[in-house]
Amino acid sequence: MTHLLPADPEAIVIEWRYSGDLSEPAKDTPDLVVRAGGRVTVGPRLAGGRPAEGRITPRRLQDLLAFALDQNRFFEIDEPALGRKLEAARRRRETPAAALSPVPRGQPYPDGGTTRILIAADGRRQAVEQQDLFAAARDYPKIGALGRLSAIGLRMMELAQEIAGAAGPRSKNRGGRPS
Repeated sequence: MTHLLPADPEAIVIEWRYSGDLSEPAKDTPDLVVRAGGRVTVGPRLAGGRPAEGRITPRRLQDLLAFALDQNRFFEIDEPALGRKLEAARRRRETPAAALSPVPRGQPYPDGGTTRILIAADGRRQAVEQQDLFAAARDYPKIGALGRLSAIGLRMMELAQEIAGAAGPRSKNRGGRPS
């Protein structure tokens, strides 16, 4: 299936960011932006301190959208429903002693950053955020939306690393999980 893109080649089709963990303050800079015309920008965090630019073909952009929208059903991910499922799963996992603890539980992954993925295609636009997505997907594999969102996030990270690598050496630390 071919996905409908915005008419403006500079319109954002995909935006991925990971921010706010304890090792790095939250920033407003996306880690990856893919535009309708194929221009890709990788944010400074993954590109050695300054943004990196690259291009992907129309076919590659359609493949990314097929992965996110068709295979992983991104537009079907309901962020509030996902949050409720995750909270219910966490409550089931608690022991009775932990539930009676006077120490408030707080966030489940206090040092985990937040992943935000935005996709605009087929006349729709949706953004989904999840705190410490990769750990949540690992810890709760029965929540399918977490696994699907994690797969999309990993694909975006791979593209960011590819574009940053093609832009040339800028930093010693460009691999692995977002810092």
